Amino acid sequence: MPYPPVPPPEQPPIVYNLPPESVMEPAVRYVWLTVAPAASAKLLGPPMTVGLPIKSAAGQARQLPEVTRNDTAAQAPAAPDPLDRETGPSAPQEAIAPELQQSLIQLTADQQEYDTRRQVFTASGNVQMRFGNALLQAAKLQVNLVNRIAVAQGNVSLLTGEQLLLGERFEYNFVHGTGVISAARGSIFVPTTSEDLSGNGTTSLDATTVATGTVGEPLGADRPPENVIGTGGVSIGGDGNIPEAGGGIRRLRFEAEQIDFTPAGWKATNIRFTNDPFSPPELEVRANRATLTRLSALQDEVRTSKARLVFDQRLSVSLLRDRLLIDRRDREPAIVSFGFDDRDRGGLFVESRFKPIATDKISLSLTPQFYLQRALKEGKFNDLSIYGLKADLNMRLTSTTLLRSKAAFVGFDDVGDTARASLRVSQSIKDYTLTGEYSYRDRLFNGSLGYQTVQRSIGAVLTSPAIQLGDTGINFNYQIGYQEVKAKTDRRSSISDPFDPEENVTLNRFQTSATLNRDFILWQGEALPATAEAGLRYTPTPVVPYIQLISRIVGTTSTYSNGENQSSLKGSIGLQGQLGHFSRPWFDYTGFSLVYSQFIRNGESPFKFDRIADVRVLTAQLTQQIYGPFRLGVRTKINLDNSEGLSTDYTLEYSRRTYGMSLRYNPVLGLGAFNFRISDFSSTGSTESFSESQVRSGDGDVENRELKIEN
Repeated sequence: MPYPPVPPPEQPPIVYNLPPESVMEPAVRYVWLTVAPAASAKLLGPPMTVGLPIKSAAGQARQLPEVTRNDTAAQAPAAPDPLDRETGPSAPQEAIAPELQQSLIQLTADQQEYDTRRQVFTASGNVQMRFGNALLQAAKLQVNLVNRIAVAQGNVSLLTGEQLLLGERFEYNFVHGTGVISAARGSIFVPTTSEDLSGNGTTSLDATTVATGTVGEPLGADRPPENVIGTGGVSIGGDGNIPEAGGGIRRLRFEAEQIDFTPAGWKATNIRFTNDPFSPPELEVRANRATLTRLSALQDEVRTSKARLVFDQRLSVSLLRDRLLIDRRDREPAIVSFGFDDRDRGGLFVESRFKPIATDKISLSLTPQFYLQRALKEGKFNDLSIYGLKADLNMRLTSTTLLRSKAAFVGFDDVGDTARASLRVSQSIKDYTLTGEYSYRDRLFNGSLGYQTVQRSIGAVLTSPAIQLGDTGINFNYQIGYQEVKAKTDRRSSISDPFDPEENVTLNRFQTSATLNRDFILWQGEALPATAEAGLRYTPTPVVPYIQLISRIVGTTSTYSNGENQSSLKGSIGLQGQLGHFSRPWFDYTGFSLVYSQFIRNGESPFKFDRIADVRVLTAQLTQQIYGPFRLGVRTKINLDNSEGLSTDYTLEYSRRTYGMSLRYNPVLGLGAFNFRISDFSSTGSTESFSESQVRSGDGDVENRELKIEN
């Protein structure tokens, strides 16, 4: 929860219940409004209790009886007789029926009064009202018992579940569940928005955490964020060989001139919302109008008018889409991204991912691709070779069994020679994992031997968990696998078909591998505070400076069905770390890694994809802040026996707290990618305005007022 729990009031309100014989219609649901003073309240009249019928069996609002003041704290109000409003008082009952717990309302304030003629109840001064799983605070609250309309004024705050809504004036209709918030702002937690705002929470009146907040501390007061933690976010981009990251934005802050809400959604005027916990926001979306419609318990539709993305309060970029689907299930963002693949896709290409199926057990994502550079170079826009498709299928077969399948169609003119696919079924066996695998035309990069294609492979691999060896700090793990492999070879005697132009051979391979590793922290600094001007100036997570020594030993043995084998022992040692905090404008971040690896080899694989060809390898990486949010990076591998470069990555990054962009290119692999990141945060106390407050106080009362909500 983003705020500390609220304890019950020091002097709990007195709650009464009507005698059973007074309830004439079983279908009528009562909301009990119990009024009692706070510890230092000046009460205008003794405590009183109001039975507020919401709907009749026909769904229409009923006329309310006149409420009678309690002469003593031991007396309850008169039973609500529709024909006689002057029925005498009756004795209270000690217990409240469980089915009414969610309908109870508790109210404390410095002063309360009741107008018997208008049937309007007024509370003022440190007003706190609890109902269901929500807490309402305001300077003044009025409730019209005739038309069931409540109006709260003066630094109003409504905290329900994980949602915090603030405003200068709230209007709410208990019958229709509709209302208006003027000068609105607040914080919403997307995964639980539907449950929290629909009033379906499970917190009851007598629980110690009815809502979150601190009694006596106004929730609506401007407070800077505290305990800011980066929790991931969304990363858009990637290509066929560079890993992709995905996630979601779970917490958003918003401001709006006015919000009209109904049980089916809300409509906002001049709305702004951001993922930034600090003000003014680095990144925000502004729209003249926005409408949210609840499609289901897990999906909401947002439509906007003249929406634009604003960077650093200066640069404004119009959004091309006026419709957004908010899905509380795991979904990749349906947005266009770019990649570069010089080998398979002819260079620059564009793709867009969407998920036609996304449930708790099945997830299917499809990514159509258009090979832009190939189309421009060849001048063909209607040829099947310039279109491609990636498909990813994940299925949870049982609680311990997971199926993963991937397929890539690089052009549709010759699917048999361009498609790639894999299927893996993983079964957890205690701490171990047994995985059955099948792959078709898997592409691997093997150092100086370059790209190699495994035409077909089928088999199984058993993987152990990480095992700690006593108190040594050494971690140990191992793998055992068996596959039938068809791949390229240079052993002419092993080729079953001498006329095969691909020089493929099919062999069985039995492989075992074991790893020992231990890292030593040589030095570690402290991160800067998680504030906008310190630790979170250019990064979503404060940088912790450190230097560590890494050491690793890997032993592998492979035996092939043609009688050949390959065994190796690989040792690696090196330094890696980061210096600076990435907070000052110049040269305040340096990330580095320098690792030396050497193989001791016995025998040689008949295949090229797993043959050890580079015995001594140096891997070096350097990432350096140049100015502000700009960082340059390079990572390279060098064969020390011939001083040849095996692979080199170049990166250019623009990093901010709430978003980031990076460009990556590898000329050896012929791969490149552009990635755009949007960060997600978890924080407490973030209620400050986006900018200087323009809020104006509202006035008026609830007499003869009708609340009209435009659907």
